[in-house]
Amino acid sequence: DLTSTAKQLDKFNTALGGGTGTIPKSDSKGSSGSSSKDTLNEAIYLTDNLKIALERVNAEIEKQELLRSNLPEHTDKYIKSLETQRKLEKDKLEILRQQAKQLQSQIEAEKFLQTGKVITNKDSKISQSEAYADRQEALEQSRSQLLKLQQDILQQELMLSSVEKMLVDSNIANFNFRRNETDKLLATESVRLKELSINSDK
Repeated sequence: DLTSTAKQLDKFNTALGGGTGTIPKSDSKGSSGSSSKDTLNEAIYLTDNLKIALERVNAEIEKQELLRSNLPEHTDKYIKSLETQRKLEKDKLEILRQQAKQLQSQIEAEKFLQTGKVITNKDSKISQSEAYADRQEALEQSRSQLLKLQQDILQQELMLSSVEKMLVDSNIANFNFRRNETDKLLATESVRLKELSINSDK
């Protein structure tokens, strides 16, 4: 769930050295290095999980929108669907914020995650110039992704506000519908009582 994912994200941020760009040095037994590798593997797993979670929540939101397309605004089912979507929109906003937080940590620490791969400032298999070029490219890509995520977050906040307003409007429509139905019932009952009164006077 999102709470568990947030805890994993905090663990990942700590492993990145709190944004300092340093990697904990291995001791003689190599335990620290092994721990860092395991945590970075978890971070890659987390990145993929956030992506999957976002896809799933988007699919659920589409289901709710499709469901309401055939329902009157004042109905209980319409309101329930909006309540479900509001929760989904909140979940989506939290996922986007977690993605942004993770990406910001990568940028600050200069350790950039891709699916199944970690780009850091140390790689003995490639030359120093190639490593620098890779880091710069990854940095620019990450900054661009972060900017887009920040824009997505703003849009999602607006979407959440829009759904909340729709929910208020739907509840008002529901109240008005029920009031009108009650007024009709009372009017019908009033006519019936008048007819009974007339008939009893005869």
